[in-house]
Amino acid sequence: MICSATERIVAARAELAITRSNLFPQVQGNGNFIGGQENTAQSKYNLLTLTADAAFQLDLFGRLRRATEASRAQLLATEAARQTVVLTLVSDVAADYFTLLQLDLQLQITRDTVTPPGAHLWPTSAPAALYGLPVSLCAPSHPTPAICRPGRKQNRQKTPQNQCPLSSLESIT
Repeated sequence: MICSATERIVAARAELAITRSNLFPQVQGNGNFIGGQENTAQSKYNLLTLTADAAFQLDLFGRLRRATEASRAQLLATEAARQTVVLTLVSDVAADYFTLLQLDLQLQITRDTVTPPGAHLWPTSAPAALYGLPVSLCAPSHPTPAICRPGRKQNRQKTPQNQCPLSSLESIT
């Protein structure tokens, strides 16, 4: 996209140079040399021809100047189009970057919100200490603690495999 815009600028600059060259005199030169020897007369001849042409078009009504101005305006429009392409590309990259940041933030929020299955059922060390239980008993490796709060009657309800029985102890106290 940027390469094609740059190529259009180069073409517009060449077009401006061609159009602008019509304001200057046109000079053309040509040279020709012919030489040889005739077999019958034993004569040699050399013929050198030089021609030169010069032409200049008077710009009485400003046609050539207006054509040059139009080419210059076309070049400026092409350069502006290239800047638009660059600006559009940069804005698209920036928008995609901010979209990526937003998605990263949403992913982080989702990771912070969603916890592994059963992880929210296990109390931390602070609630375990409140109930007088060793912290190691409420770890996920011990699905059902072997002891309960001292001095209380053990809860005989069957607890699910991944649930710490501390939630049932809260109803006892």
